[in-house]
Amino acid sequence: MECLFFWGNSIIFYIKERKLKKLFLSLLIVAMMFSFVGCKKSAKKGEKDAKSDFEVTHLDDAMFKQEIFDYSAGGEFLSKNESLVVIDFYADWCGPCRVYSPMFTDFASKYVGDTVFYKANVDKNSALADFFGVNSIPTTVFIPAKAKADEVYKEVGVLSAENLNNKINSLTK
Repeated sequence: MECLFFWGNSIIFYIKERKLKKLFLSLLIVAMMFSFVGCKKSAKKGEKDAKSDFEVTHLDDAMFKQEIFDYSAGGEFLSKNESLVVIDFYADWCGPCRVYSPMFTDFASKYVGDTVFYKANVDKNSALADFFGVNSIPTTVFIPAKAKADEVYKEVGVLSAENLNNKINSLTK
């Protein structure tokens, strides 16, 4: 903020001396914008945040049937997955879902390899949402490795980071 203050005072003094207030008030605004941007800390060129490039796999009905459980075939639920699967049921238009999504993605990047994270859009995958009884979004479903129906957990609403972390840790032990 020192940069912004210095530029602001210099230009105001100049405006008072020349009595060209309108022109220099415009310049003041532009100078303040550039000063603010110039004082901002930024990453070095070419440096990227590892988490910013990470994306959670979007799950659809066909992928779920192939990789986790084919619910259309009938029979008792027994998941095929070898590790914990966490599914975030969301919709693009859902405000709480948009709040939850970045944290969910951060956890997915944190647990990569140990746990598989998916996102499932309820508008595009209504059969999958119906299978899990998703009536409200966001809903997070936890499917432990080789789980039976009574071992699948469902949490409705935006989970705190602590609750999500505790649930994942309890199911991966």
